[in-house]
Amino acid sequence: MRHGPQHRHAEFAVAALRHGAHVFLEKPLGLSLEECDGVIRASRESDRLVALNHEFRVSRQWGAARDMIEKGEIGKLRFQRFMLFRRPFRLGSGGWRHDPSKVGSWILEEVVHFIDLALWYARENGKPARLRASGTGPRATNGLFDTLTLELFWADGSSALISQCLTGFEHHLVVELTGTDGSMRSWWSGAMDRTLTPSFEVKLRRRGQDAMGPAEVLPIAHSGEVFELEENLRRALAGFGEGRSILPPEEARDSIAICLAAAAAALSGREVLIAPHSALR
Repeated sequence: MRHGPQHRHAEFAVAALRHGAHVFLEKPLGLSLEECDGVIRASRESDRLVALNHEFRVSRQWGAARDMIEKGEIGKLRFQRFMLFRRPFRLGSGGWRHDPSKVGSWILEEVVHFIDLALWYARENGKPARLRASGTGPRATNGLFDTLTLELFWADGSSALISQCLTGFEHHLVVELTGTDGSMRSWWSGAMDRTLTPSFEVKLRRRGQDAMGPAEVLPIAHSGEVFELEENLRRALAGFGEGRSILPPEEARDSIAICLAAAAAALSGREVLIAPHSALR
């Protein structure tokens, strides 16, 4: 597993691949598409695997949403909303998380998780075609947005709204999904992101259930980063043993492309068309 300041992720991954190792890499894959493509190229040339650590995918809470979509419980996904309200970021070793040259942007640090979920949840809808974004903060011109609002639009009319506030307190996340035949609402709250004692809930209105009646509460044993990091590592290692990646870099690259486009859109105030992510495919 390779973990360190974000500006070293791609470098460390390429070095490990060239030494014959499979790589379980902390997100983001890279700070630029060139870095992402370098990792993809090294993986192919070395015939070694890379798996990205987007631990939300294995969460019993956030993964439940994808399960419901795959089973058709809410019909075709039409709308997604992610809202994060949290305390400011810790500095990180040597202050890297507050250094634009090392963190890349705070979109790549945190929002990338929700972009990955939005793309994963809407897999059957294809890739988003365009986006809009706005952000605030004294260091926003360097990509360090204290607040960010991102809208993604698909060609089929579906959409996703992602908002992040880093000037709040504690750690609170709400995810709401609606489809053609149902909906889901999920929330998570804790004193910090890595708490062992969070509060959380998932409510679902399945296909065929009365929209005016009470929602179903799904049983979730536990939820939180401290549990999901360990589970994702276990799955990544099992995948390597079976000759597969749980999240290959080609797929993770799509999230990076949107992060970079979102930063550009927030600074320019203009809508951005999302080009097909076809490099090295």
